[in-house]
Amino acid sequence: MLDFKYSLFFDNHAMKACPDVGANFDAQKFVAEVKSASTLTIQH
Repeated sequence: MLDFKYSLFFDNHAMKACPDVGANFDAQKFVAEVKSASTLTIQH
């Protein structure tokens, strides 16, 4: 069994009525934050 400290779960669905959701998403910053949190699993 895995023993991990952090796991991320995110839902990447947005209503069409909100077209600007994620407009300012910075993929490089997201990756840096995930790495700094020592996350071992990411679920979507």
